[in-house]
Amino acid sequence: RDLHLSIRRQRQMCIRDRHTGPAISPPPDCVGSKQFYIHSFQDDVNRVIQGERTFELVNKDWKYPYHIVHLNVHSGALVIPRGTFHRSESGESGSIVINQAKRYDGFNPSSEFDPVSTAENRDLYNILRHEKPVVHTLGE
Repeated sequence: RDLHLSIRRQRQMCIRDRHTGPAISPPPDCVGSKQFYIHSFQDDVNRVIQGERTFELVNKDWKYPYHIVHLNVHSGALVIPRGTFHRSESGESGSIVINQAKRYDGFNPSSEFDPVSTAENRDLYNILRHEKPVVHTLGE
C-alpha cells in the first residue's frame, strides 16, 4: 500500500512500489502484454532510496520517443513529465521508490492511475516495436 504525505496543495510525496524482490509496475495485462501508466495532470518525480529500478519512458513528442533509465540510490530524481507513458521494474533484490509528484488543476486520482496496455494502444505498441531505446544509467 502507498504512503502519502501531503507537502503542499499540489505536491504530494508518496512512498510506493516497495518491492521485496523483482517486480513490475504496472504488471502485464491478462494476456501478458506490457502496461504503462500515463498521467494528464501529474508529473512524477521518482527517487530510488533502496535497491535499483529501471524505468521505461515513451513520449511520442520527444525527438527520441523511447528511453530506458536505470536508477539506484546514487542517481538523484527522475522527472517523468505528464503525457509520458512509463513503467518500472525492480532489481533482483527489490527496491523502494519515493515519488514527490507535482499535480495540476484537473487532477483526479480515479482517472490518473489506469494502466494502458500495449495490446490496446497501437501508437504505444508501434513505438516500442520500431524505435531503438536510448539507454541511460544514472548514479554510477
